[in-house]
Amino acid sequence: MAAVVCIILDVGVHMSPSIDQALECLKLLVQRKFFAEKKDELALILCGTEATDNHLADSDGNFANISTIRELAPLDWGVLEFLDDKVSISNTQGDVVDAIIIAVDHLIEECKSRKRVSEKRVLLVSNLCGPVDNTQLQKIIGKLRAADIQLSLIGCGLGTQDEGVPSPDANGSGPSNEEPSHHTDNLKLALDAVRKIWGELNGESYTFDEAIPALGLFETRAIAQRGWKVNFQIGDSLSLPVEGYTQVKETHPPTLKLLYAADPATPVKVITTYHAQDENATELDSSSVIRGYRYGATLVPFTEQDMAAVKPNAEKCLTLIGFTKAANVPRTLYVGDSVLVFVASSSKVDEEDEHAEPAVVGLAALAQALYELDGVALVRRVYNRICAPRLGVLTPEIRGTQVSLVYTDLAFAEDVRNFVFPSLPIPSGSSKSTNNSNSNAASCQSLKLYPTREQLSAMDKFIDSMMLGDPNCEDSDEEEESNSEDGEREEANPARVNVRPERLPNPWIQRLFTCFRERGLHPSDSLLAGSSQTQTTSDNQTVWLHADNLPGLENLINKLEDSTSLGSRKLIDARRDLIDTLVPLTPVVKEDEGEKGASTAKRRRLMAAELFGLNTDGSLGSAHNSTSSSVETTSVKANESFLPASQIADVSSIDPVGDFVKLIDQGRIDYASDRLQARIIQFVTDPYTASLLRPKAVGCLAAYRKMAIQRAKKNNTSDAAVAKSYNVFIRSWREDLDLRGLIRRPSDPATHTDDDPRLSFWNEVIIQGYGLISNDEVPDIGVTPTEASDFITPKKEEEEEATTNRSDMNKTTEPSSKDQDIDELLDEME
Repeated sequence: MAAVVCIILDVGVHMSPSIDQALECLKLLVQRKFFAEKKDELALILCGTEATDNHLADSDGNFANISTIRELAPLDWGVLEFLDDKVSISNTQGDVVDAIIIAVDHLIEECKSRKRVSEKRVLLVSNLCGPVDNTQLQKIIGKLRAADIQLSLIGCGLGTQDEGVPSPDANGSGPSNEEPSHHTDNLKLALDAVRKIWGELNGESYTFDEAIPALGLFETRAIAQRGWKVNFQIGDSLSLPVEGYTQVKETHPPTLKLLYAADPATPVKVITTYHAQDENATELDSSSVIRGYRYGATLVPFTEQDMAAVKPNAEKCLTLIGFTKAANVPRTLYVGDSVLVFVASSSKVDEEDEHAEPAVVGLAALAQALYELDGVALVRRVYNRICAPRLGVLTPEIRGTQVSLVYTDLAFAEDVRNFVFPSLPIPSGSSKSTNNSNSNAASCQSLKLYPTREQLSAMDKFIDSMMLGDPNCEDSDEEEESNSEDGEREEANPARVNVRPERLPNPWIQRLFTCFRERGLHPSDSLLAGSSQTQTTSDNQTVWLHADNLPGLENLINKLEDSTSLGSRKLIDARRDLIDTLVPLTPVVKEDEGEKGASTAKRRRLMAAELFGLNTDGSLGSAHNSTSSSVETTSVKANESFLPASQIADVSSIDPVGDFVKLIDQGRIDYASDRLQARIIQFVTDPYTASLLRPKAVGCLAAYRKMAIQRAKKNNTSDAAVAKSYNVFIRSWREDLDLRGLIRRPSDPATHTDDDPRLSFWNEVIIQGYGLISNDEVPDIGVTPTEASDFITPKKEEEEEATTNRSDMNKTTEPSSKDQDIDELLDEME
């Protein structure tokens, strides 16, 4: 069902001070309906034109200076274009009452051939300063009442008879300063006539200042909603028929279609083709392509039949699982993009009927019990037979005589991400505990960040100064309740800014529609800085979201600026008190000196490599090799899909040894070494499948060492690049363990470090024959057999020296090296 609207725009000479606002109102109204994708039909009549063009005009001069610009037709972009640049003020005047007669007659004739018209409306846009013939008012009222046509006026607030003539507003609407007596007389006559018509038919009237903010917000596409009917199963013997309605659902911006740039009207069709990754890029038929799952080195094909077997085959249901306290279901577990409201499935129910339908009584009793016990119901919800079951919670909601259950999806175990954060050093008890002289050092340390009463009071004052609404007064949708609470709200919230989220539009969607409008009306103009869509501040910064571009947000933004700007005395005082009570913060700069600075820098690099997989130095290769390999990796990954099958882009986890050999054969030695080293570290440190991937890591290390020796012996030039990279990799592994204090000599006390995967791989694999490559294996590698052996087994002298150093450190009163390491690590993390 569509609505039909006939717009009457007064363009007479008396509309000169108000024409810009009138056109702005109409453009906002049209684009609001256009972007909401409403199927409304619209007619446009201009009153006060130089020419006369309407179906009621005759040779006697009746209905003169009135033109029907557009007959009733579905809304299109042409109306917005006409209002944007084809309307101008004339030098004559027209009778708005005659224009109303033409509009009513036009709607009556056009609606005879239309079915299922939901609403018929005449919209008059005028300041009512033109001439009016009030001899046919009863005829107009009779036609309007018989045709059930509603009336709206924009440009002048009618009010009541006792209010007299409205005065001009700040924006110039109302009588102009030119010929004031003439305009005032016309306005009185027009007001009397329009008031009589509007009063008989309960018409609406708005000033321009009221209409522009109301029309300035775009509407998204309205979706007709039908209830989801289902039986709420409670146990084996109780079932309540209910209906679920979507109360909240995330609205996404409209999707953009693919258009042909040279001619947007040309249809564009997307065709998807599949090609094999071979030299000829053989095209494959879509029927021969199936989906699959990569399980390690195995590709598991998964056909449509397999997918059908996986899908659940459950019937539509809403089944109770059990009840629990509301505190046991935190809001952090709420998921999904919609909220449903379940009410009893019934027709009209008399509230005084003692024999009301059982579904209504049962649902009301359940909601009342849950509300009084502060409980919720956990349910299993299946939308239809092809949908997966969902776990949800039903929360009671009682508003006056309205009783319902609000449904929200809950997260499963796989949806929850568990994080463990260190607690703040703030005690849960009262601040009076700070006066306890018997508190230990640990308690004093934890109390140093506990806020004082002065700080808490200053923060409360600061928050109160930023309050935009009264938390004790709920914003009701009922007009009577709203009017009864006006005095209390004005006192509690002087700004009276409505910041309820359900009444705030999405600025991104509003901005997007604004850009759509400007692009459609001005195809050649730029939407970037310098166009009418942007404002430039004094420091030449472009303000993209300006109130002038979104008139509906202008009032809200202005109120926010008045109540929370730095010019607000209450906010300034609260901010000053808060700053005075807080402890001043100054940055602590630590200078790296000597070995301590080098140790700190190295520790940072190791932490980056361990936690984030970042190769910030040459620990796994030289610096220039790391840089070049990272750049090469990026470029290779970007073009990986275009490489022939014989080209290898990376050392994969499926066949790392084979990929490594192919990269070496291609001459990419540094890149191949770096990628294989990264794969070995990944296999060893994988937190879930380290034991399963251990054989693959051993195979990679053995192949790495074997390739290094073979390549050096094979080439007459004694190519030892791979061997050197291997030695650097083994040294970095040992260096990482040394810095973390994990390698234990026989004289060291036993520590529980066997759970470290890198240490375990060192003890079980590397020192069992995969140590440094010596000169005996690769000539001129720079490592003697003795050095290679000592690298695995420390010298006796080193043990004695380490033992002596430890005994000397125990005799001193300085903190241990381990404590220093921990303090340095904490400082770095801060």
